[in-house]
Amino acid sequence: MTTIYVVTGECGEYSDWTKWLVAAYADEQAAQRHAEAGDAWIRTQGEMVRGLPYQASYAWRTTHPNPYDDHNPDDYYDTSYTVEEIPFHTVDQDRIHVSHP
Repeated sequence: MTTIYVVTGECGEYSDWTKWLVAAYADEQAAQRHAEAGDAWIRTQGEMVRGLPYQASYAWRTTHPNPYDDHNPDDYYDTSYTVEEIPFHTVDQDRIHVSHP
């Protein structure tokens, strides 16, 4: 069995908590580097906009998209990235069982 490494992003808390898929890699170290780079970018951007008036902060965020995550909400700087290990299966007809009522 082959393993793939999926980088996920998450942010928010309680009912506002969101998790999404960011990227998949065959190499665990590449996935870890991606997650670490995403975390570093988020921290840097958060520091850039901290203390700015909302309109200036929003303008900065919308003109500086996250290069490590196309789906990162532009107003969440509490985002964190992790790597999940997922088994990758090729199609095996013997393992697929479909039942019909």
